[in-house]
Amino acid sequence: MQATEVLSIEAPRDIGAAPTVDMPDLPEVGPDVPLVPARVKWFDKVKGFGFANVFGRPEDVFIHMEVLRACGMADLLPGEAVCLRVVEGPRGRMAAEVRSWEFGLRSSD
Repeated sequence: MQATEVLSIEAPRDIGAAPTVDMPDLPEVGPDVPLVPARVKWFDKVKGFGFANVFGRPEDVFIHMEVLRACGMADLLPGEAVCLRVVEGPRGRMAAEVRSWEFGLRSSD
């Protein structure tokens, strides 16, 4: 079966979807937490997470898919340069905001 005509499209109603099991609350940060340059180590959209390295720092920074979505992004590629706002999460350093490299360049002007 195939649709031949679309009569209307409506935004989904808030159905109270369950939060992501492994990350119920997105971390919130203000502009006082600086955007830092980082490079994506790997990101698996299916698993819903990945890691990046902040330039000049050895430890990994966890990136959750929900944070990526909240920032208007859908995926990251290995080696991609990004800007992160990094916070201490329950399991270590994690991205609270992920922005494109170009966004970071515009913000520093």
